Amino acid sequence: MYHKELARSGKALFVIRGAYIYVVIAGSILIAWTTRDAGPFASATADCLWLWAGFAVAMAAAIWRIVIGGYAALGTSGNAKKEAVAAELNTTGPYSVVRNPLYVGNLLILAGMVLIWHNWVVYAVATLFGISSYIAIVAAEEDFLLD
Repeated sequence: MYHKELARSGKALFVIRGAYIYVVIAGSILIAWTTRDAGPFASATADCLWLWAGFAVAMAAAIWRIVIGGYAALGTSGNAKKEAVAAELNTTGPYSVVRNPLYVGNLLILAGMVLIWHNWVVYAVATLFGISSYIAIVAAEEDFLLD
């Protein structure tokens, strides 16, 4: 019963699964630009390193997603899809290690951009939202694959 409810929530979240990343990126840039405060440290040098570390994590994750995109099977769900689409479960390349390597990339982009906010409460809330959203989306995709 719990899995079915989770999967139903995941179907609704599936459509917007990558969109919140853009909100986080825009918010991070806006916060960094308007406050000119790029980190939680007293030193401007340490704050600058913190800012670049956040961007480095996000950029590495974006590159990860680009590379992983080359391993996605043809005809599978893209961002424009309203529901899961796949002829079979992909188990090659990075998909043989992690079921959803693109989602891992999304969560790492989220982590990198939220680091810029240097607020642990915001970081915790955004991370919990991201992880719980993807848990529900994965449940919906598993239901699709089992049907």
